[in-house]
Amino acid sequence: MLAALLIAGLVSGVEVRAEPPLLRLDRADRAELVFRAPAGPLSVQCSAGALEGLREVAPGEWRATWHAPRARLPRVAVIVARSGDAVGFFALPLWGQGEAEVRTRAGAVVDVRIGEETFGPMRAGKDGRAFVPVVVPPGVDYAEQGPRQIDLKVPHTRTVQLAPMPPSLEADRPQELEIAVAAVTRAGAPLADAQLQLGAARGEITGLAPLAPGLYRAVWRVPPGPAGTAVVTATAPGDPDPSRAEVRLVAGAAQRIELASAGARAEAGGPPVELRATSFDAAGNRAADPLQFSASAGAVESQALAEGGYRLLFRAPRALGGHDQATVTARSARTGAAASLRIALAAAAAERAEVLPERGAVIADGHSPLRVRVVLRDRFGNEAGGAPELEADAGTVRAVVPDGRGFLATFVPPLLHEGGAATLAVRSGAARTRAQVALRPRIRELALSARTGFFSDLHGLAAPLLGVEGALRTQALGLQFALVLDLSWAGGRQQGAAGGALFDTRDDYLIGSVAGAVRAPLSDRNVIWAQAGGALVGAAASVRVSGPARGDATSRGAVPGLEVGVGAERRMWGGAPYLEARLLRTQPFSLPNLDGRLTALTVCAGYRIEML
Repeated sequence: MLAALLIAGLVSGVEVRAEPPLLRLDRADRAELVFRAPAGPLSVQCSAGALEGLREVAPGEWRATWHAPRARLPRVAVIVARSGDAVGFFALPLWGQGEAEVRTRAGAVVDVRIGEETFGPMRAGKDGRAFVPVVVPPGVDYAEQGPRQIDLKVPHTRTVQLAPMPPSLEADRPQELEIAVAAVTRAGAPLADAQLQLGAARGEITGLAPLAPGLYRAVWRVPPGPAGTAVVTATAPGDPDPSRAEVRLVAGAAQRIELASAGARAEAGGPPVELRATSFDAAGNRAADPLQFSASAGAVESQALAEGGYRLLFRAPRALGGHDQATVTARSARTGAAASLRIALAAAAAERAEVLPERGAVIADGHSPLRVRVVLRDRFGNEAGGAPELEADAGTVRAVVPDGRGFLATFVPPLLHEGGAATLAVRSGAARTRAQVALRPRIRELALSARTGFFSDLHGLAAPLLGVEGALRTQALGLQFALVLDLSWAGGRQQGAAGGALFDTRDDYLIGSVAGAVRAPLSDRNVIWAQAGGALVGAAASVRVSGPARGDATSRGAVPGLEVGVGAERRMWGGAPYLEARLLRTQPFSLPNLDGRLTALTVCAGYRIEML
């Protein structure tokens, strides 16, 4: 018996044939099967017996060996094959072995007939019973002895077989699957108008309809739900047991991923943090999608556990690079569903410390604060936490407080009039370090100086200069500012001749000035400055003439002017020796003996005494 089915939309079915086309189990126990089907995997199910060695021997052609069951009962083996949605079946009749019990008189010789074959003769025993060995075709229940029918008591066997079904379905969404059922009579003929009973452990089966002689189609609708195993059954009235097919309902694609951490903090170079990753499909089943793991910093190792679960080990990087957290991400390569978890990153225990004063030097005035940053680092160079203690051997240190980039403290220098240094010492656990801050002496507010040097009017007058100076000074912004009061005298004589007369002239200048100065310390000893201000210049010009003509004349006057200067000093010898150059420019003199503007250059050396 050969039949083939084309399920809706298909263009070809599966052809099955057997050699021999029927088996007398008293003579043979196997048959060779040939299948012709569309390209693709071929699946075969049998209602009885077992299949061995299914193999593709040519494109679209498979062969296998079918082995009869141990029980030699007369039956039909329904062999159903499916490739994709193409299906076909073959009903292989099995002639079974048995005995016909005949009741007659003692010692009688009897035989029985089944179809065209006669079995016997056999002699009855003293009890009048004879047992005649027979070979029974499937579907035959009686043997004949003359006009008598002898019940062979052949047990009924299954006449229905489900077509092979997909081994698994995704359980997270509604599924609709066509199933095929082959049904034959007990003799192996296609069963028309079969009253099939179909059932499923989940969902419902509807739309049973014939497709070909002995072949039926139905639709199995499976709702979404938990993963597990669903059993589909098919039976016909009179069958002792149904045909069963098991389909695994597996989790679908990952739609949601959960990440959980056993710890919220990972330490550089420390033990790993354990995490768990679990993926779920749309119905809440644990999905089996492979997950990919990454971390924004550090490294992640993964180990697959039960379906949909992973054990992760996150290791913090040794060099944190300023990061205070890492994001671990789990992602499904199939759907792109992802989940992230943030883990705080922390440095290891502090092993070294850094002291970073805002400046390398400070004025030791007893009150000007200097900010000092303290940074603790672990063995990998990361900024570490802790509670550093900062001390100074001179001056005071105010409380060390965290500021997000380490710790900040304030150093207040002592009051010094001479230069020095303060040592800042930090300790925190095993971390120790020191740093020095130069202490520049506080400026003395009142200074007096005397100076002497060279005065020139840039027109032939060269004269010595003597002067005294007083200054009031203060400090701000790392500079010194001064109000300078100066009183200087310069005078010189020149001689000349005109005709027979001799000229002897003398010019004397008294210069008083008020100037503002900006002083820039180069170190705790060396200072340079620049100053500018106004001046009042008094002049006395005398002329004496001798020779044929004689006479004396003296004129006096005062005019305002401007004066600028630059200088440099070094503190030593109990004071501050210095060099200075000034340029003076006045308004015009209108004297009989002195006319025009005075432009004068002075170069002086002086010695300054700081008073307070």
